Order: sequence, then C-alpha cells, then structure tokens
Amino acid sequence: MEDHYRLRELRYRIATLFVVLTIALMTSLSAFSSDDMININLADQATLEAGLEGIGPALARRIVEFREMYGPFESLDQFLEVRGVGPKIVETNQNRIVFE
Repeated sequence: MEDHYRLRELRYRIATLFVVLTIALMTSLSAFSSDDMININLADQATLEAGLEGIGPALARRIVEFREMYGPFESLDQFLEVRGVGPKIVETNQNRIVFE
C-alpha cells in the first residue's frame, strides 16, 4: 500500500515538474521568433546578450534602457541611435532582429 502512495506521489511530482519546465521554456522563448529571430522590442537583457553577436551586458542594458525611455524601436536606423550599437553590430545581426 505504501508503494502505491510513493508511486502516486512520484507521478504527481513528475507532472508538476513537466508543467513548470514547459512554462519556463515558453517564457524564456517569448522574445524569440522562428529561426532564432529576436524581437528587440520584447527581449530582456539576457536574451539580447545570448541571441545577438557583439552584445555584452552593458550594451544589452543600454538597449533596454533606450527602449524604455523612447518606446519601441521601429527600424535598424533607430536601433543605431543606442550608444555602442554600430553598423558592424547591425550588419552582423540584421537577419536575426525583428521589430514586431
């Protein structure tokens, strides 16, 4: 009888873990689109660092701060207005950046 309760508890824990991991995965990928596209108007600092080449912690923070201060980016030209974002970063990442 005790084994029945242990098995039941184990199933419950596995199901709970599956739900938690699914939610975590969906949340962490919310800024990503198909083909690893990154919506820079939704991406947090960690997503910008991980998903865009040449973007470190300080620049990712400036991108988020710029967006919070001036609103969503509408173009790559506007993205270039962020201090530290230059033509090389835009060129390297232009196929990954979306403005949805």
